Amino acid sequence: MGFLSVGVFLNEDMGDYGEYTALPHPKVVVNSIESPGFQLTLLHELLHAIDDVYDIGLSEQGVRILEQSLGALVRDNPVHSLAWTKALCEANEDPDA
Repeated sequence: MGFLSVGVFLNEDMGDYGEYTALPHPKVVVNSIESPGFQLTLLHELLHAIDDVYDIGLSEQGVRILEQSLGALVRDNPVHSLAWTKALCEANEDPDA
């Protein structure tokens, strides 16, 4: 994320759906990749990470609004979402690799 790496981990024994641990060693932990809401939980915790790294000052409500809005954007536009993701990945590829 920008200049900082944020680890993403799975811990099926945790009680919460997800958790973000702040700087200096940021990480996101989710409790399941099988649960129906996994994608939104991961997005929610990554938004907390972005907020922390860039000191945006989002409230929990702000994080939830962005989570639901971005999730809906991707869900309601699957073809475009895949194209955006592919374009972003290709833009970061090393042409000499």
